[in-house]
Amino acid sequence: MYFHGIKNLTSPFANKFYEEVLLLKKQKKIEYIGVSLYNLSELKLVTKKFNFDIVQIPVNIFDRRFLNNNVIKKLKKKGVKIIARSIFLKGVLLEEKISKFFYKWKKIFIAWNYWHKNRKQSKLQTCLNFIHNQKFIDKIIVGFNNHDQLKEVIKLSKNITKNYPKLIFSKDKYLLEPRLWKKN
Repeated sequence: MYFHGIKNLTSPFANKFYEEVLLLKKQKKIEYIGVSLYNLSELKLVTKKFNFDIVQIPVNIFDRRFLNNNVIKKLKKKGVKIIARSIFLKGVLLEEKISKFFYKWKKIFIAWNYWHKNRKQSKLQTCLNFIHNQKFIDKIIVGFNNHDQLKEVIKLSKNITKNYPKLIFSKDKYLLEPRLWKKN
């Protein structure tokens, strides 16, 4: 059972919510208690107060905020499973041309496209290479639109290398957190 975001974990009823879920686990009605978060400050806030079996976080080539972080290291030592989501940044990392909305971050997209220009490697392969090389990640959630996309992800996941750009990333939460994208 997942807490999606931190709203219920920071409300006046947070302890009650958590205790009810913990009771379900003790009764073996659920196996794991998890939380799905958006950023490091949310992770720090909820893991100080509650224990989880699984933490789901966004991680991708642009979004490396959770990498080499002490909070993640402590969770891993406790046996918490880390699940990465948004590994394609809602598909934006796979697109050939960026939409007008992303022009304010065009430097990073130019670097991303330039990196691929002279390499015989797809953006999909690069994203998969990056995510599969993150040792703290136990599982990955992948989104796809059709069967062919799923087949391509499975195929490329069998050929993982360390070939991905080491220095192309952002710390701008307005780029990294799709929930903050205000498209007009």
